[in-house]
Amino acid sequence: MVRKVSEKIKIDLSNLYEIAERVDESAATLLAKILEHFNIRFKFIAVSNPDFPQTLIYAGDVRDVNKSIEDVVKDCNIVELFDGYETAVACID
Repeated sequence: MVRKVSEKIKIDLSNLYEIAERVDESAATLLAKILEHFNIRFKFIAVSNPDFPQTLIYAGDVRDVNKSIEDVVKDCNIVELFDGYETAVACID
C-alpha cells in the first residue's frame, strides 16, 4: 500500500549555525527535542551531512543507508530541520 505524503513542515535554523559560530548538537538531536516537546511521535530521523556521503538514520541505532535522504523519506509525512550545516528529516506518525 502506497501512502500519499500530505504534509511537509520545514524548520530553518540556518542563522543558528552562523550566530553560534558552531552548533554543538546535531540537527537530528535538535529535531528530536523539538518533536518530543510538542509530543509528536516519529518513526526515525534521517540526516544528510556534508561530511558523510551516506544518509544516516537515527532510530535507536545509527546506521548508514545507500539511498538519498529523499528516497528514505519518500513515503512519510515529514518535518525537516536545517541548522545551517546539516539537514535532519523526521518521518512522523
